Amino acid sequence: MFNTILIRTAGKSCLPISGHLQCIHAKCLSQLTENQVELMRKKLPQKKAIKGVKHIILVASGKGGVGKSTTAVNLATALKCVAPNKDIGLLDADVFGPSIPLMMNLHETPLINNDNLMVPLINYGVKCMSMGNLITNQSAAIWRGLMVMNAIDKLIRGVSWDHTDYMIVDTPPGTGDTHLSLAQNLPISGNITGA
Repeated sequence: MFNTILIRTAGKSCLPISGHLQCIHAKCLSQLTENQVELMRKKLPQKKAIKGVKHIILVASGKGGVGKSTTAVNLATALKCVAPNKDIGLLDADVFGPSIPLMMNLHETPLINNDNLMVPLINYGVKCMSMGNLITNQSAAIWRGLMVMNAIDKLIRGVSWDHTDYMIVDTPPGTGDTHLSLAQNLPISGNITGA
C-alpha cells in the first residue's frame, strides 16, 4: 500500500525512508526510541544464565503423553554417547508428573554440598535433577503458579550444575507458566517441540 516514510527534520523538509507514508519529527523519533529502550531496561526481565551451563535445550509439546520425557532422556544419553567428554545435564521441569527419576533409574535424594546447593544425581554419565527425587511417591504436588515457579527456580539455581556443556530440560505438557518463565528468564540455545 504505502511504501515510504517521510521524516520531517528541523528544516521542516521531508526525507524519504522505506516503509509507510508518515511525517515524523526526527527529534521526537530519537527521543521515543531512547524512552522505549529505557523502559525495556527497567521492566523486562533479564535472562540470567545458569552458572556453569553452556547450552540449554528445551523439550516441549502442547500435549501430554507424546514422548517429551522419552525424547529428553534419549537426547541426553545419546549426547553423552556421541560426545563422552561433554558434561550433559537433564532437568525435569514437570513438577506435577516427574518421570525422569524412573526413566533414568535414579531413586535417591540428592546430597547438599558445602555451598548449600543440591548435587545432581548421575546415571549413564548424565547429571539429573527432578522434583521426583525430592518428594516421596505418596506425596502429591498440589501447587499453583508462584509455588511451581519457585520449585523450578530451585531446581535450576539451587543445584550445582558446574561444567555442564548441554542441559536438556523436560517440560510439562502445555504452554503455561513454566514454559513462559523458562523462555523469558533463561538463555535458551534451542528447543525440540512436538504435537
